Amino acid sequence: MQKVKITQEELSRGDGQFDRYMQYVFQRLTAASCVPELALFQAASLIKKDGYVIKLGSDPDAVGLSVANWISNHFGERQEISYCLPQVAHQLYGITYLLRMPILRPDSILLTQAADGLSPSFEQRLPAKMLAQFEQDYNDLYGALELIVRLDATTVVHLESAAQRLYAGSVHHALSRWESLHFVERAMKEVLEPLGVKETGKNGHDVAGVLHDCWQAAGKKPLPRKLLDDVHCSADIRYQKSPAPFLQAMQAHHASIQLAALIAQEIPPVPPLESGMLIRFKDLVRDASLLLARIQPALQGEKSAVQWVKVVVGTPSPDDGSSLLPC
Repeated sequence: MQKVKITQEELSRGDGQFDRYMQYVFQRLTAASCVPELALFQAASLIKKDGYVIKLGSDPDAVGLSVANWISNHFGERQEISYCLPQVAHQLYGITYLLRMPILRPDSILLTQAADGLSPSFEQRLPAKMLAQFEQDYNDLYGALELIVRLDATTVVHLESAAQRLYAGSVHHALSRWESLHFVERAMKEVLEPLGVKETGKNGHDVAGVLHDCWQAAGKKPLPRKLLDDVHCSADIRYQKSPAPFLQAMQAHHASIQLAALIAQEIPPVPPLESGMLIRFKDLVRDASLLLARIQPALQGEKSAVQWVKVVVGTPSPDDGSSLLPC
């Protein structure tokens, strides 16, 4: 990797040795297992270490703009950080959709934005009663996810996997059930293990039996039996060749979300902040969107009160609050 020198003026103008220098920066980024969503910040750090001045943020300098454009051209959509909570699966007319929920709750959202991939033609065929039930479910799941983000990224990944497997098709439904069980198991262990409670093997998977007994023995409030039964399944389901019933897999997925929200309440939220907070890069790298979701209530303070999100059918007027941040 040959070092490339460039002047501060060339960096500002984006000419001269700029492209060669940025290729040098890019080589160092990829050698360090670059995360595309954070590539701009990683690049800025390297540029500063090289002795140059660069300013990012809401008021970037010329160097910041030049570097941001170069990084954007190389990473494209991979560069964008999702400003949504983890996606969950939901059904309409027996068809699975992944729900999109912005970290900052909007007052309203288009149905075609709330249910990713739902077409305008399809939404026109939804009965009013079904739309009302969807809105209720959407808000219930929204509230649960806002608690679930307190859990570690290595726990939440099982929620996302269960949703994706439901979305992928019937051959994946059995594995979705297993991921829903594993999600609840990991959430319970995240609370219990700091207390010195450890269960592994078959007992560790028994969320409705042994693991729940440990939960209560640790002084925790019993979790709803119905939800535990909906989630519980045999580890053998991982090797099942016949498709698992769709409704059971979806029921387990939603039950796991309700249980995880109850479990996550055992984890203290980030305390309210007066001015701001220092975000460590190593925490951003693990899962940027989850970290942003976790700290958002602390930054909002008293403004973080839960609001009902109205699900809107059709084209919104420019000022009705239905626009979304990209997710």
